[in-house]
Amino acid sequence: NNGDLVNEYFAINCVEQYNNRLDIYDRWGKKVYGKSNYDGTWNGLGIDGELDEGSYMWVLVLTLDNGDERLYKGTLTILR
Repeated sequence: NNGDLVNEYFAINCVEQYNNRLDIYDRWGKKVYGKSNYDGTWNGLGIDGELDEGSYMWVLVLTLDNGDERLYKGTLTILR
């Protein structure tokens, strides 16, 4: 979040339609952010405050209406 109003939040389309959990990890595998029922409001702040520039891994678990879970993961880069 650098205040330019461009890419200020990590948006995931339609995530609010499902029970979900989003976790974000640094390159060493340390969890730096986690939220159940993620709603598109993560802005680069971690558990201990503002995260450094760099690459991070995200893991999203969606729980479908029938109880099945779907796992999605990817990477993102923070630039300030």
